[in-house]
Amino acid sequence: MKNLISFFSSKHADKSQVYNRCSDITLDKFIDCIVDHNFNRLIKSGKPSKEAILKAWDDILSEYSELTATSGYKEMLSLTKEIGSLNCKITSVNLCLQVLSYQYSQECVDVLAKFGYRKKFDITNIENYIADLTSISNKLKTTILALNQRTQEYKTLIQKAGGETPSRDYYIKILVELSKYMGFRIKAEEISVSEYVSIMKKRDHEIEVQNRYAHKQGYGQKG
Repeated sequence: MKNLISFFSSKHADKSQVYNRCSDITLDKFIDCIVDHNFNRLIKSGKPSKEAILKAWDDILSEYSELTATSGYKEMLSLTKEIGSLNCKITSVNLCLQVLSYQYSQECVDVLAKFGYRKKFDITNIENYIADLTSISNKLKTTILALNQRTQEYKTLIQKAGGETPSRDYYIKILVELSKYMGFRIKAEEISVSEYVSIMKKRDHEIEVQNRYAHKQGYGQKG
């Protein structure tokens, strides 16, 4: 359990490495982050702090938004980042509450304090100790409601854009299409995110050129 809690400690951050560039991270890791919010996939080595991991994800999303230059995508990625952050908070707090319900842990108390939950957790006073746990559990419900709200906003944004929610199946479908376009199988674990975007943009550009040509040909025939 101590190893799980140390994930949130920043004392080894200087020896840790994370992926923070689209040219550095493979598509399979990116998909795990954006679909499942599994930000542990950003860790190269060591035990980076939660803040370092979320900062790396923020950098990747910002770069991805610039690379794709898709209308409305920045707002979608911003919501994705917020959803991931809320998920991380909920998971972290619940983990700490579970540990503290069995035994006192200063590391858990420190993690909760970082999230704004500062309680005495006086183990000599069981009644107050339980009350502190219950209080945090109740307050966490507000964060859960915020997560549900942001998730709904995200789905609404996708629907308005007429697009698909970036599910795992969505990326698999895109990879199949890009593989046909390139003439060989593209594997998510072998291609970087920047390469993936580059191929998509090249394909989309060619499709656009072909559509323009077909459109002009149609007008020419009518004339």
